[in-house]
Amino acid sequence: MKNTTQIMRKKQLIEALAELQRDAHEIAVVHGWWEGKRSKAEAVLKMHTELSELVQAWEQGNPADKHLPQYPSDVVELADLCIRAFDLAGAYEMPLAEAILDKMGFNRGRPYRHGKEF
Repeated sequence: MKNTTQIMRKKQLIEALAELQRDAHEIAVVHGWWEGKRSKAEAVLKMHTELSELVQAWEQGNPADKHLPQYPSDVVELADLCIRAFDLAGAYEMPLAEAILDKMGFNRGRPYRHGKEF
């Protein structure tokens, strides 16, 4: 059984992640990314672009990011990926925060390498 502290921590995490989701989507809307309500597939392809840029950063020696030079490029590309995921979830009112925490809880109970041979 979960104690009160664990329940409060989960609630705070959900609230914080949900706020990031709302903010990411609001910023994208204000900047015109949702004019005409783009499809889920298009939003996922934008996430794929961020993953490609992550690999490209590593191939280029992971220099400081052009826009946020206090971070290496790979960290900024991962941030972009998360922002795109939060944006999509915000556009379609998906309960992403809850799903992340539930999925992490599920993964904790899985066997080593999910019981598969790789």
